[in-house]
Amino acid sequence: MTYLIKVGDEVGIAQHSRYGLTSAAFGRVVKINGHGHIWVDTGKDLYLKFDKHGNSYRNEYGPSLRDAQRLRSELAVEASVWIVLVLLVLWSRL
Repeated sequence: MTYLIKVGDEVGIAQHSRYGLTSAAFGRVVKINGHGHIWVDTGKDLYLKFDKHGNSYRNEYGPSLRDAQRLRSELAVEASVWIVLVLLVLWSRL
């Protein structure tokens, strides 16, 4: 996916654990250098750096780049699953 990224594109930034998605954010690509390193502005005066494969640069367990639309759909599915679980728990207590 990272070979399709251009400066100015919106990307998703996600971090996973063995339990699923732990954090998610969105940002804009501000720079891609000759080595393929990608800088992303998250809008919080924070620039994250990724390698050409979309993994966090020099951070083995850090976040990775994702397609923004795909990440939004994953977040929507995960939120709906949590809503259903909460409703089932509340219904079982009646």
